[in-house]
Amino acid sequence: MEPAEGMCPNCKATWSIRVLMRREFQCPSCDHQLKQGSVVPVKSAKGKILTPCTLDRATKEVAAGRAHWDSRGVLWLNDAPENNAMYRKIVFKRDCATCLWCGNEANTVDHVIPYSDGGPYHPENLFCACETCNQKRQNEDAYTFLELLAGEGHPSPYAGYIVERYRLATAFVQRRRNAASRFERKGSAPRVKGP
Repeated sequence: MEPAEGMCPNCKATWSIRVLMRREFQCPSCDHQLKQGSVVPVKSAKGKILTPCTLDRATKEVAAGRAHWDSRGVLWLNDAPENNAMYRKIVFKRDCATCLWCGNEANTVDHVIPYSDGGPYHPENLFCACETCNQKRQNEDAYTFLELLAGEGHPSPYAGYIVERYRLATAFVQRRRNAASRFERKGSAPRVKGP
Protein backbone atom coordinates (compact mmCIF):
# COMPACT_ATOMS: atom_id res chain seq x y z
CA MET A 1 0.00 0.00 0.00
CA GLU A 2 1.28 3.46 -0.93
CA PRO A 3 1.96 5.99 1.85
CA ALA A 4 -0.70 8.65 2.51
CA GLU A 5 0.06 11.91 0.70
CA GLY A 6 -3.27 13.71 0.82
CA MET A 7 -6.36 14.11 2.97
CA CYS A 8 -9.93 14.72 1.86
CA PRO A 9 -11.26 18.03 3.26
CA ASN A 10 -14.73 16.46 3.35
CA CYS A 11 -14.35 13.04 5.05
CA LYS A 12 -10.70 13.32 6.27
CA ALA A 13 -9.75 10.03 4.55
CA THR A 14 -6.13 9.80 3.39
CA TRP A 15 -4.79 8.42 0.11
CA SER A 16 -1.83 8.66 -2.25
CA ILE A 17 -1.66 11.26 -5.01
CA ARG A 18 -1.42 8.42 -7.55
CA VAL A 19 -4.78 7.00 -6.39
CA LEU A 20 -6.33 10.48 -6.47
CA MET A 21 -5.15 11.02 -10.06
CA ARG A 22 -6.49 7.61 -11.17
CA ARG A 23 -9.86 8.56 -9.73
CA GLU A 24 -9.83 11.86 -11.64
CA PHE A 25 -9.34 13.91 -8.44
CA GLN A 26 -12.30 12.40 -6.59
CA CYS A 27 -11.81 11.17 -3.03
CA PRO A 28 -11.78 7.35 -3.06
CA SER A 29 -13.84 7.29 0.15
CA CYS A 30 -16.59 9.88 -0.35
CA ASP A 31 -16.27 10.99 -4.02
CA HIS A 32 -15.56 14.61 -3.00
CA GLN A 33 -14.25 16.40 -6.12
CA LEU A 34 -10.93 18.22 -5.80
CA LYS A 35 -9.57 20.68 -8.36
CA GLN A 36 -7.95 19.14 -11.43
CA GLY A 37 -4.21 19.24 -11.04
CA SER A 38 -4.24 18.87 -7.22
CA VAL A 39 -1.03 16.85 -7.29
CA VAL A 40 1.21 18.73 -4.86
CA PRO A 41 1.35 16.96 -1.48
CA VAL A 42 0.86 19.43 1.39
CA LYS A 43 1.81 19.15 5.07
CA SER A 44 1.23 21.53 7.95
CA ALA A 45 4.13 22.91 9.98
CA LYS A 46 3.51 20.06 12.44
CA GLY A 47 3.70 17.42 9.69
CA LYS A 48 -0.04 16.71 9.39
CA ILE A 49 -1.06 15.53 5.90
CA LEU A 50 -3.44 18.06 4.31
CA THR A 51 -5.42 18.29 1.09
CA PRO A 52 -3.11 18.39 -1.97
CA CYS A 53 -3.11 21.55 -4.06
CA THR A 54 -2.29 22.63 -7.60
CA LEU A 55 1.24 23.61 -8.56
CA ASP A 56 0.02 27.16 -9.29
CA ARG A 57 -1.44 27.50 -5.77
CA ALA A 58 1.71 26.01 -4.22
CA THR A 59 3.91 28.48 -6.10
CA LYS A 60 1.78 31.40 -4.86
CA GLU A 61 2.00 30.19 -1.25
CA VAL A 62 5.81 29.94 -1.46
CA ALA A 63 6.09 33.37 -3.13
CA ALA A 64 3.96 34.90 -0.35
CA GLY A 65 6.23 33.35 2.30
CA ARG A 66 3.48 31.14 3.73
CA ALA A 67 5.07 27.82 2.67
CA HIS A 68 8.29 26.16 1.49
CA TRP A 69 9.27 23.09 -0.52
CA ASP A 70 11.21 20.12 0.78
CA SER A 71 13.62 18.06 -1.32
CA ARG A 72 10.87 15.50 -2.14
CA GLY A 73 8.49 18.07 -3.66
CA VAL A 74 6.20 18.28 -0.63
CA LEU A 75 4.83 21.73 0.18
CA TRP A 76 5.21 22.49 3.88
CA LEU A 77 3.00 25.26 5.23
CA ASN A 78 4.70 27.60 7.68
CA ASP A 79 1.52 27.47 9.76
CA ALA A 80 -0.39 24.59 11.28
CA PRO A 81 -4.08 25.06 10.34
CA GLU A 82 -4.97 22.57 13.07
CA ASN A 83 -3.92 25.34 15.51
CA ASN A 84 -6.37 27.93 14.13
CA ALA A 85 -9.06 27.32 16.77
CA MET A 86 -6.48 27.61 19.54
CA TYR A 87 -5.03 30.81 18.00
CA ARG A 88 -8.52 32.30 17.76
CA LYS A 89 -9.10 31.66 21.50
CA ILE A 90 -5.75 33.25 22.36
CA VAL A 91 -6.55 36.37 20.33
CA PHE A 92 -10.10 36.70 21.73
CA LYS A 93 -8.74 36.47 25.29
CA ARG A 94 -5.86 38.89 24.62
CA ASP A 95 -8.11 41.49 22.96
CA CYS A 96 -11.06 40.98 25.38
CA ALA A 97 -13.33 39.98 22.43
CA THR A 98 -13.48 43.66 21.42
CA CYS A 99 -13.34 44.91 17.83
CA LEU A 100 -10.21 47.01 17.65
CA TRP A 101 -11.57 48.96 14.69
CA CYS A 102 -14.81 50.22 16.24
CA GLY A 103 -14.88 49.11 19.89
CA ASN A 104 -17.96 46.87 19.56
CA GLU A 105 -18.08 43.19 20.48
CA ALA A 106 -15.89 41.10 18.17
CA ASN A 107 -17.03 37.90 16.48
CA THR A 108 -14.12 37.36 14.04
CA VAL A 109 -10.36 37.72 13.95
CA ASP A 110 -8.71 39.99 11.38
CA HIS A 111 -5.22 39.72 9.90
CA VAL A 112 -3.05 42.73 10.79
CA ILE A 113 -1.09 42.12 7.58
CA PRO A 114 -3.66 40.74 5.11
CA TYR A 115 -3.40 37.08 4.14
CA SER A 116 -3.17 38.17 0.50
CA ASP A 117 0.05 40.05 1.40
CA GLY A 118 1.58 37.00 3.10
CA GLY A 119 0.20 37.60 6.58
CA PRO A 120 -0.06 34.26 8.42
CA TYR A 121 -2.89 33.01 10.62
CA HIS A 122 -0.96 33.41 13.86
CA PRO A 123 -1.66 35.39 17.07
CA GLU A 124 1.21 37.75 16.21
CA ASN A 125 -0.69 38.73 13.06
CA LEU A 126 -4.28 38.59 14.32
CA PHE A 127 -6.55 40.80 16.37
CA CYS A 128 -10.26 40.88 17.15
CA ALA A 129 -12.75 42.53 14.82
CA CYS A 130 -16.49 42.54 14.34
CA GLU A 131 -17.74 41.02 11.10
CA THR A 132 -18.84 44.41 9.74
CA CYS A 133 -15.40 46.02 10.14
CA ASN A 134 -13.59 42.89 8.95
CA GLN A 135 -15.62 42.79 5.72
CA LYS A 136 -15.41 46.54 5.21
CA ARG A 137 -11.61 46.49 5.51
CA GLN A 138 -11.14 43.61 3.03
CA ASN A 139 -7.41 43.65 2.09
CA GLU A 140 -6.79 47.29 2.98
CA ASP A 141 -3.54 48.17 4.77
CA ALA A 142 -4.11 48.75 8.52
CA TYR A 143 -2.90 52.39 8.39
CA THR A 144 -5.06 53.16 5.37
CA PHE A 145 -8.13 51.64 7.03
CA LEU A 146 -7.50 53.62 10.24
CA GLU A 147 -7.39 56.80 8.13
CA LEU A 148 -10.58 55.78 6.32
CA LEU A 149 -12.41 55.25 9.63
CA ALA A 150 -11.18 58.61 10.94
CA GLY A 151 -12.20 60.33 7.69
CA GLU A 152 -15.72 58.90 8.07
CA GLY A 153 -15.91 60.38 11.58
CA HIS A 154 -15.51 57.01 13.33
CA PRO A 155 -11.89 56.91 14.51
CA SER A 156 -10.79 53.67 16.16
CA PRO A 157 -10.64 53.92 19.95
CA TYR A 158 -7.70 51.50 19.76
CA ALA A 159 -5.66 53.13 16.98
CA GLY A 160 -2.46 53.19 19.07
CA TYR A 161 -2.80 49.48 19.86
CA ILE A 162 -3.45 48.66 16.17
CA VAL A 163 -0.32 50.58 15.16
CA GLU A 164 1.71 48.62 17.73
CA ARG A 165 0.22 45.30 16.54
CA TYR A 166 1.09 46.33 12.97
CA ARG A 167 4.71 47.00 13.95
CA LEU A 168 4.97 43.63 15.74
CA ALA A 169 3.23 41.75 12.91
CA THR A 170 5.51 43.30 10.27
CA ALA A 171 8.60 42.16 12.17
CA PHE A 172 7.10 38.69 12.71
CA VAL A 173 6.23 38.24 9.00
CA GLN A 174 9.69 39.43 7.94
CA ARG A 175 11.38 36.92 10.28
CA ARG A 176 9.27 34.12 8.79
CA ARG A 177 10.07 35.19 5.23
CA ASN A 178 13.80 35.31 6.04
CA ALA A 179 13.66 31.81 7.54
CA ALA A 180 11.77 30.49 4.50
CA SER A 181 14.25 32.06 2.05
CA ARG A 182 17.17 30.50 3.96
CA PHE A 183 15.42 27.14 3.64
CA GLU A 184 14.86 27.67 -0.10
CA ARG A 185 18.53 28.60 -0.70
CA LYS A 186 19.59 25.19 0.63
CA GLY A 187 18.62 23.76 -2.76
CA SER A 188 15.12 22.42 -2.22
CA ALA A 189 13.13 22.36 -5.41
CA PRO A 190 9.59 21.25 -6.19
CA ARG A 191 9.07 17.88 -7.83
CA VAL A 192 5.56 17.04 -8.92
CA LYS A 193 4.72 13.36 -9.14
CA GLY A 194 3.36 11.97 -12.36
CA PRO A 195 0.48 9.51 -12.83
